[in-house]
Amino acid sequence: MKKSKKQVSTFVLEGRFLDASGKSPLKPKYLRLATAEGEQLLKLSKELRPLLTENQLPVGTWITVSGKETYKPKEGKRKRKISSIEAHDPVAVTPSPQPKSAKKESKKEKILVCQKSSCCKRGGKAVYQAAMETVEKHQLSEQVQVKATGCMGKCKKGPCLVMQGDKSRHLGLKPEQVRELIAQQYSVLIG
Repeated sequence: MKKSKKQVSTFVLEGRFLDASGKSPLKPKYLRLATAEGEQLLKLSKELRPLLTENQLPVGTWITVSGKETYKPKEGKRKRKISSIEAHDPVAVTPSPQPKSAKKESKKEKILVCQKSSCCKRGGKAVYQAAMETVEKHQLSEQVQVKATGCMGKCKKGPCLVMQGDKSRHLGLKPEQVRELIAQQYSVLIG
């Protein structure tokens, strides 16, 4: 007899929030919940993950979670993914849906700095550090994110830096040049 395909349904669970876990504390992917059925490990939707990194949900809080449950009879596996969390305390933890245009506006511009071996040998670490310090010094961290990347294919001309705002690529930079470049790009005075 042939077993049926996967079944998708909704679920609602109530219990105490124990903790959030993932590859790093800054990127939680799962929520542990103590329920009447026992301890549950549930996957978080991407929209809910930032709420748990900002410590908006204290450990021990009574919460109700809901989402989609997928059951695969062939494998006998059941997966649950949380799409909303409702705290029983006065503080609600359900994210408010944002229009797509608002999401795009809130994104930070990125400055990408190669951190692979060839660029690092040519001063990539110092360039990355200079970019980080300049963004912090001029309080640009609300609009700009400095991000370490892998190889960008310009190994012999490194270190390589890409400013995503104007899509410009800069090669063979020195730390002093990075400070001037960021100040010029974001119209700040170098002091």
